[in-house]
Amino acid sequence: MKKHVLLAISILFIAGIAFAQEKKEEKTGDKKTYSQKGVLLNTTLSSLTEPEGGPTWGLEYRLSESVAIGAEVTAVLYTFYDSYEEDRRGFRIRPEIKIFPSWWRNQHRSFYLSLMGTYKKTSYEDIHYVMPYPNVEPLPQKYEKSVYAGSANIGLQRYFGAKGRVVMDMYVGVGLRHRRTTPNESYYTESWGRPFFRIDEDGFNPQFAFGFKLGYRF
Repeated sequence: MKKHVLLAISILFIAGIAFAQEKKEEKTGDKKTYSQKGVLLNTTLSSLTEPEGGPTWGLEYRLSESVAIGAEVTAVLYTFYDSYEEDRRGFRIRPEIKIFPSWWRNQHRSFYLSLMGTYKKTSYEDIHYVMPYPNVEPLPQKYEKSVYAGSANIGLQRYFGAKGRVVMDMYVGVGLRHRRTTPNESYYTESWGRPFFRIDEDGFNPQFAFGFKLGYRF
């Protein structure tokens, strides 16, 4: 329920800004195209459905027709019960640089290549079993997970409206990530004594990036 409310708020917020800006342009006669410099305010809707989910807000600045830089921040507010039993809280930061090749863009859409970095930190409480003494009463323990990752992505920006200010952005990518859980007494043994790539465990893992954004360009 919470993720649906956040999704509705995000869409209404972007829609309100877009409506107000279009009204302003009708009075001033200001006209911009997608290839001009400008600031894009966006929200990543796909982050609301991630296993560790929450709302995301980002800014992107178009330096030129071919280059843009941006960053987004996600507030991790909930988890899906079929993914994790614990309720998790935290944040995620993603800086990104985008390259828009000239042969991949026109008036209504632009394909791009990007490099994206990720830093994510979440915390939660779980039952800690004292090993090697399984008969000892388990104690609640607070855990923290830190993730560092990078990915190379390919994406598409699609422009809507008479002036192309409403922007839909979709991307996919692959890369490498490293996760560390503390406290974790077996971290170093797991990192060096087990296969290099593992799924949903500490150490090095493949990073699969995916995003669907909705934004408005000023």
